[in-house]
Amino acid sequence: YGVIRVLTSILIALVIAALIIFAVADDPLTALNKFLLGPFSTKRNFFNAVETMIPLVFCGLAINVMHKSGLFSMAADSSFYFSGVVAAMLAIACPMPAGVHQLVILTAATLVGGVIGIIPVIIKKKTGANELVISLMMNYIFFNFGYWLIRAFFLDETNGSYCGFQKTATLGKLIKGTSTHYGIFIMIAVVVLMWLLMDKSKFGRELQITGSNASFARYSGLKIGGIILGSQLIGGMLAGLG
Repeated sequence: YGVIRVLTSILIALVIAALIIFAVADDPLTALNKFLLGPFSTKRNFFNAVETMIPLVFCGLAINVMHKSGLFSMAADSSFYFSGVVAAMLAIACPMPAGVHQLVILTAATLVGGVIGIIPVIIKKKTGANELVISLMMNYIFFNFGYWLIRAFFLDETNGSYCGFQKTATLGKLIKGTSTHYGIFIMIAVVVLMWLLMDKSKFGRELQITGSNASFARYSGLKIGGIILGSQLIGGMLAGLG
């Protein structure tokens, strides 16, 4: 059933994309061909798609674990974006030895993402405000605050371009001639870890029960406040790592 559901979702998405292409493109068949087969036309195109996929997988995992709790928070967007800003600042302004630099950047971004992820839950608990509204407002705030930080402190005024990253801050190129990096192995490890956490652990079972029926979970003796907070923390950390 799970496989059928995923394949159906992909098919619906492709049909919608095809309808939009036929509605707006001057040569829809060529455009559709490029859309479907373009990533497979050259090695560089294929691995560009892989590179783009890596952070999106982290965001997908983040949203999945956040919404399993029954809360419809969109804070993963804030965590993803602002953690990227923090990572960029550390990559530019904090030279460190190779290995240490990457680890510090990923750790800092993960922690920042986790802190941002729990903000809507804390505000909801204190004020009763809707977590969707809070998280959408947060997205706007963190986007503009991050944009201001980069523009104010990391823009080279002489030529109008942004400062470059330290060489020790990158994850390296996995395949010559492409930009695909070793982060793909981190992504694979995290996917496996989240599968174990969500499907094979006590926390995962409790989270599923809480998300399905919070009242039943409470009457069963589960500490749903901690479970929900934990899911938002983990989701924010995943988005931040992405």
